[in-house]
Amino acid sequence: GSKPVWNKDGTSGGCLNADLFPKKHLAVDGNGDYKCPQKYTEKDNTVITNEGLVSKVIGKIAGQVGSIEMETTKPEMVRLCTEKCEKDKDCTIFRMTERIATSGKNTYHCKFYNDNSIAAQFTVTNPVRNNTFTYKASVFHKGDKLLLPEFKECNVPVGDDLKIAVGCLIPMMLMQGSKPLPSCLPLLTEDFSTYIAPAVSCTAVEFNLNVTKVTECLECLANAEISCDSDSICGEGNAVTNECGNKCPKSPQCLSKIRTSLLCQTGSKPVWNKDGTSGGCLNADLFPKKYLAESPGNGDYKCLD
Repeated sequence: GSKPVWNKDGTSGGCLNADLFPKKHLAVDGNGDYKCPQKYTEKDNTVITNEGLVSKVIGKIAGQVGSIEMETTKPEMVRLCTEKCEKDKDCTIFRMTERIATSGKNTYHCKFYNDNSIAAQFTVTNPVRNNTFTYKASVFHKGDKLLLPEFKECNVPVGDDLKIAVGCLIPMMLMQGSKPLPSCLPLLTEDFSTYIAPAVSCTAVEFNLNVTKVTECLECLANAEISCDSDSICGEGNAVTNECGNKCPKSPQCLSKIRTSLLCQTGSKPVWNKDGTSGGCLNADLFPKKYLAESPGNGDYKCLD
């Protein structure tokens, strides 16, 4: 791209390798400063999520612009997903998961997104284990940074820590005015008080402070089939009224609080590792575009009307 020198001794320079001419072609997909066209950078141990209550507002695959799956090798799948993303004007990012086979080839799955997708990114620890498979996850993006926002969680304890937090709360309900033990304080977060405690409280009231019945309801909910598909919490045949209908309160007011509690729990900080997965569902407007804050939702972990 240097000054052209063409003479009897030979030629040099003269290549159009930067936007130093009227039409800015390289400034569209490139950057006009003598750099090779952008290729995709792999960000390992990363997942993109677009699933949750928000999906009910803007579509089942909100933020996603396609997907492909096949048994092959990783280099071949990277090539195929790159080609597909390059051909689709709506694609700038793809998430790849590698399902590890016990024999034969691994299965790869790519989901495609762009910088404006209603989605969020979060960190995982590969390999990840779900109920059935072990797999690895990464994201391929253009440029120096993955531009999707970081996942922002409902800040509540999960798993065994949630059971401990509820165990701290129940004595406080039974003995009005009592204070939590010092060991309980880190677990009793503001979000726990806002989204979890009301469900425990209304359950206790409806069961006349019968600790055994309260515990049976909460344990049933903890073991129920609940996912980022919000129908598992809010839809017909949901876990609250289906799997746990005989063990949990039935009043509409308390059911609403229980559902909010579950939406918060599934929207908690993502924990994805070899022991399993939890959290990571987009159940509140903790990302830039406020879809759930508008009708029919309200953006605070409540089922849509």
